[in-house]
Amino acid sequence: MTSKPDLELPVLIGLSVRSIAETIVEEISRQGAGLPFPDRRALATLTGYSKHTAQNLTRKLAAQGWLRVDPGNGRYLTVVPTVPFDPTLLPWE
Repeated sequence: MTSKPDLELPVLIGLSVRSIAETIVEEISRQGAGLPFPDRRALATLTGYSKHTAQNLTRKLAAQGWLRVDPGNGRYLTVVPTVPFDPTLLPWE
């Protein structure tokens, strides 16, 4: 069985956390559900933020239904929820 490639994200350095979250949501909507989400180290590298900030962003996206934990391996997978993304729920802005 072949695994799916990770969600493809552009380099997001220099953007606000809100802009990064909005870009991630756009990419999930474009690429679809079921893709592995980059781990916090990879997300930190793509964003230029700390692993802690990347982890918090991942948790907020999961809380809004855009990511879910894959019980088989603990990684987050993308989900396309029916409720729109609400950037005002991000704690940093």
